[in-house]
Amino acid sequence: MTLFKQITLLISTALLLILAAIMALSFQNASRALHEQLYEDAQNTAGSLSLTLGTAQGDAGTMETMINANFDSGHYIRIALHDLSGTSLYERIKERAKPDVPEWFVTWVPITVPTASAQVSAGWNPIALLHVQSDPAHAYVQLFDTARDLLLSFSVIALISLLILNALLHTVLRPLGRVQNQAESILQNRFVLQDRLPFTTEFRDVVRGMNAMVLKVKEIFEKGNEAMARNRELLYNDPVTRLFNRRYLMLKLPELLDMANERGDGMMLLMAFEGAQNVNQRLGRQRGDEFFRRLGTLLEHQSARFDEHIVARINGTEFAIMLPGCTADEATQIARQLDDLLALLKEEYQLEPGDCAISIGLYRYLCGQDAGTLMTKADYALTHAKAREDGNTYLFESKDDRVAMGKEQWRGIIETSLTQRRIALDFWPVVTAQSAAVIQRVVTFSLHDAQGASYPYGAFAAEATALGLLDELYVTALEQLLRRIDEGSAGEYSVRLSGEFLRSNVAYAALERLLGEHAHRLKHRLAFEVSDTMAHKHLDLVTRFDALFEHFGCRMGINQFLGQSSDYGYLQTIRPQFLKAEAAFWLDLSDESLQALRLMTDTMSITLIAAGVQTPQQLEALQSRGIEIIQGPLAQTLADEAARRS
Repeated sequence: MTLFKQITLLISTALLLILAAIMALSFQNASRALHEQLYEDAQNTAGSLSLTLGTAQGDAGTMETMINANFDSGHYIRIALHDLSGTSLYERIKERAKPDVPEWFVTWVPITVPTASAQVSAGWNPIALLHVQSDPAHAYVQLFDTARDLLLSFSVIALISLLILNALLHTVLRPLGRVQNQAESILQNRFVLQDRLPFTTEFRDVVRGMNAMVLKVKEIFEKGNEAMARNRELLYNDPVTRLFNRRYLMLKLPELLDMANERGDGMMLLMAFEGAQNVNQRLGRQRGDEFFRRLGTLLEHQSARFDEHIVARINGTEFAIMLPGCTADEATQIARQLDDLLALLKEEYQLEPGDCAISIGLYRYLCGQDAGTLMTKADYALTHAKAREDGNTYLFESKDDRVAMGKEQWRGIIETSLTQRRIALDFWPVVTAQSAAVIQRVVTFSLHDAQGASYPYGAFAAEATALGLLDELYVTALEQLLRRIDEGSAGEYSVRLSGEFLRSNVAYAALERLLGEHAHRLKHRLAFEVSDTMAHKHLDLVTRFDALFEHFGCRMGINQFLGQSSDYGYLQTIRPQFLKAEAAFWLDLSDESLQALRLMTDTMSITLIAAGVQTPQQLEALQSRGIEIIQGPLAQTLADEAARRS
């Protein structure tokens, strides 16, 4: 029970008891006054009638007439005349009439009818005794009216008092409500301060203390944010160009090459810069660094239209550009544009044409390759680019059936999968390291053709996007998953949503419809994941979807986390329930960086999850860093072993 309700109940009870006591005393006094009035009326009647009877000089007929006149004109139930020995001379009795009040009132409030007596004298000689009893029926009516008026007054006064009390308590306790909102806001990673201090001394101290705590938590979050940004720059950025470095590239490659990567196959451009020494000699160290920063900006600008792209300076003279979802023709065009832009940059810095040049090796990579193979083949392409006499670029493509298929072939496979329901859901367990308990299953989907060939998500994602069929694939797969949940499948499922799907015109309405249709079963059963890049580059859009998921009781997390942002305030805005990153990333983080990240995530109750865990040795290293929840081949092995044991 809330403090407001407790105080209201206590004061209301005390107030009602006081009012009830006042009402009871008032009624008791009214009842006593009526009793006294009945006796006084009877006594007055007895006194006046006895004097009148004394004038009759003992004449029985005259006295009877006098008694009848008084009895008929008043409210009496008995008037009796006795001689001095007690013998009845004359008596009028009226049967008690039923009072015009409820029976329960008569039972609850008994009225004892008093008898008043007076001596009848003829001159100085007493001749008889007169006894008078008043009729209580009229008294009951008066007493009932009094009780009704008291109850009405009591109700009105009680209602007004309770309303005043309610308003007063709301006013007095309003600061506590704001304190509660502050505490709830902290749990939601929002830091709210109370500007107005309450009048009550104790509440004012509480508000001051709460404001101080909020400022402290906010300071902790901001320090963690600053430390993470600083450590990210030291660990993963080239100090001159501010581009990513080789270390970052090698951490990111496993995600880009994952078969379930939302962007699919793509292009890698490996660029060698020749003449760095000439540039530094002609421009000096400071302007030379400025030249390379401008070059890095050009590389970043040319790559910006590809989501999840990476531009990295892997050593002093070589740059790598990863373009997920890029075609060979698009990459070739970018290489030509870079050559033209370098010529303009040399003119701007007044360099001679022969002072510096670039060679670019282009390699079309396929999801499922390993990072070593990718780097070897990209280097092969760069070597051939340097050796060419008729140009400075060389394209090398790995050939397989997927590359050989044209757009129309892909259209046929995708449309057939949709019409014939050849979409298969694929699940990856997320387990706790200690117990191997499955706490979540990550969901993606693959396509199957009539010949039995299987195409993982990464193989068709880019083609489906280009054909405008990705939205329909997502909706169909989600319908299939939601039917599975409706049928009673246990556990939580986590769906990876691509940036292309989230940015489409139909995604929000489709998700709202699907979640609404299955809302009764979704609480704690469904989660959604978006990439870290999507979260910090399209914050407003992701926040909108986050509100939709929260409305239907679904959780949201961030995957592919690599700390690319310079400001981690977006985590505070989105409030994800979990962060997923490759095991290599968690293990590569310095102790200071991990501590800074923990400072923020612990403040916001965000769970850290390691993906792509391969070996027990990796798991042991992760546990030593406080990460107990894993995903990847080892998680599948642990889940299978736990299932066999049970």
